[in-house]
Amino acid sequence: MALPISVAENVLQIQINMLAWALGAGKEATHAKLTDYYGTDKEDIYEWCENVTRTVNANRWQDERIHVLVGVYLKEVAADFYEENRGTFTQWTGGVTSSNLKKGLIKRFASAATKDTWYADYLNCNQGLTETIKGYTN
Repeated sequence: MALPISVAENVLQIQINMLAWALGAGKEATHAKLTDYYGTDKEDIYEWCENVTRTVNANRWQDERIHVLVGVYLKEVAADFYEENRGTFTQWTGGVTSSNLKKGLIKRFASAATKDTWYADYLNCNQGLTETIKGYTN
């Protein structure tokens, strides 16, 4: 029994879509854009690095190119740091710590002053006597 034309067309379109997806699954893309990082005290290097990981996954960036692609989004002081150490960094994560761009950025931009500020914020974070847990966590 033959399928009606509309059903057969739908099945064919689904197969075409699946094939197109499979052929493009390994290609790099730019679905998500990473925000620029300037290396200022107001920026959180840990949060920015988490955003890098999400962007890398969304865009399917190849491991051996991540550290180069991330360099494009470093500006001002952060860009200067990257340029001064460009030959040292050969990967975004993993391997030897000295060749790891993520650890290099964290070591350079998570300064003692920034860590002191974060610690002070942590110490001053208290739940009010009448505040609910839900209100406190929001």
